[in-house]
Amino acid sequence: MALTALDEWAKGYSPLERRTDAVDAIGTALKLASSQSGPLPLLDLVRHKITGLPGPVCTALGETPVKYHINERCGDTVLGNVVLYRAIIKAASPEAAVALSTTSRYFRQKAEGLPYWFTIRSSEGLDRLSQKVYSTKNPQIHVRLEGHFSLKDLHKLREDLTSLNLSKTRGLTEDGVKIIATRCKQLQTLDVSGCLIGDAGAQALAGSVNLKALTSLNLSRNKIRDAGAQDLAGSVNLKALTALDLGNNEIGGAGALALAGSVNLKALTALDLENNNIGDAGAQDLAGSVNLTALTSLNLGFNSIGLKGAQALAGSVNLTALTSLNLRGNGIGDTGVQALAGSVNLTALTSLNLSHNSIRDAGAKALALSVNLKALTSLDLSYNAIGDADVQEMARSVNLKALTSLNLWRDYIYDAGVQALAGSEHLTALTSLNLEDNNIGAAGAQALATNGFSRRLNGIGVFFKAAAPLYN
Repeated sequence: MALTALDEWAKGYSPLERRTDAVDAIGTALKLASSQSGPLPLLDLVRHKITGLPGPVCTALGETPVKYHINERCGDTVLGNVVLYRAIIKAASPEAAVALSTTSRYFRQKAEGLPYWFTIRSSEGLDRLSQKVYSTKNPQIHVRLEGHFSLKDLHKLREDLTSLNLSKTRGLTEDGVKIIATRCKQLQTLDVSGCLIGDAGAQALAGSVNLKALTSLNLSRNKIRDAGAQDLAGSVNLKALTALDLGNNEIGGAGALALAGSVNLKALTALDLENNNIGDAGAQDLAGSVNLTALTSLNLGFNSIGLKGAQALAGSVNLTALTSLNLRGNGIGDTGVQALAGSVNLTALTSLNLSHNSIRDAGAKALALSVNLKALTSLDLSYNAIGDADVQEMARSVNLKALTSLNLWRDYIYDAGVQALAGSEHLTALTSLNLEDNNIGAAGAQALATNGFSRRLNGIGVFFKAAAPLYN
C-alpha cells in the first residue's frame, strides 16, 4: 500500500540518526500504520506507547481540535501538518530534535529556538559541549553539572549558556563562582543550591557585570548570612531577577531589612527565605517594603515569626499581589491566623501554608468564616491542633468551596470530622486530601467511600486505626 513509501523514507536516515528515539519511533509508527487499513490517527499511535513519542506529544496534540493522520505523502510533507511537527519536536529529546531537524525543513523550522538540555558528569563532557556548533540563532542551552569539576574544567563552560545548574556539583569555591560569573554572559537561570559558597560566593555573583540577564537565582543551602544578603540586595547587576531563592541559609533581620529596602529587586515576583531567622522584625520590614510590590509568591516558613510578624503581613498594602504565602513552622497561633483571615490585602491568595503553627479552634474557625480567602485552592493546616469541630466548621463553609487541596496531616481528627468532610456540599472541588496520622476508624473510612467521595480524589492520604475498606 501507499504507506510503504513512508517506511522506505524512514529507512533513509543515516545510522547515527537512526539511533535517536524519535527516528526509531517514526519507523515503528510507520510499520504499525502500514498494517492498518486507511490512515491511522497519530493519537492512536501515541496510545500504543511507541518509544520516542512520550506523553507530552499526546498532551500537545490533545490541546488542538485538529485530528492528525499519517498520510500517503512522502518527503518533507510526510506528517502533513506543521502543528504536528511542532508537537513532536517539543516532545523529543535534544538529540532526537537535532536529528529530525537535519531531515526535514519543517522539523528544522520548528526546532529553531528550541531549548537544548544537557547533563554533564565529566571534563570530557564539557569538552564535547564546548565544541558543539548549533545551526539555530541564539540557541537556548541548559546545562546541569554533576560531580566534581576543577577550576580548569569550569573555564570550558560555553559563554552562550542560558541556564546552569550546579546543585549536584562538589567542591565549588568562590573562585569557581567568579569563573562562572565571568564566562557565562547570557545566563538567565543559575542554580548553585547546596554548594556552600557562603557570603564570599554571594558577593562574587552580586559584583558580576555579566549576570545582568539573570532572571532566576537559586542560592538555597549556601551558608549565606546577612552580609551576603546585603551584597545581593545592593547589586545593580541583578535588576532583572524575578525569582530569588535564599532558603535554608543563615540570614537574620539585617539581611531581611536589606532585601526589603533594595531598589534593585523591584522585579521580584518570587522570594524564598524559608528556614532562616528573620523573626518578627524581618517580616515587618518585608511587609512594609514598597520595593516588593510585584511579589506573587513569598515563602517565610520556619523563620521564628510570631504574632507581630503575621499581623504585619496581614496589614501590608504592599503585598496585595500575593497568590502564594508560606508561613509554616512559625507558631503564629490563633491570633495570627485571625489577622490573616481578616485581611483585605490577601484576597488574591490561592495557596496558604500554615502547617506547624499551633492553630486551634479559633484559628480554624476564622479561616472557615473568612470572606477574604475565597480564592484559596490549596490550604495546609497539617501539624496543628485541628479537631472534629474545626473540620465540621470548614465543611460547612461556603468560603472554602474553591479548595482543590486540603492537608490535615497529624491533627486531631476522628470519624466525626471525616464524616463532615465527606458529606460537605461545599468541598466538592477537592482532588487532594491528606488525613494521615489522625484517628480515623471504620466509620470514617466508610464515610470516605460513601457517594464515591474518595474515588473523585486524585490523591488521598489516610492512616486508619482499624482495618477498613475505602470502597464499597
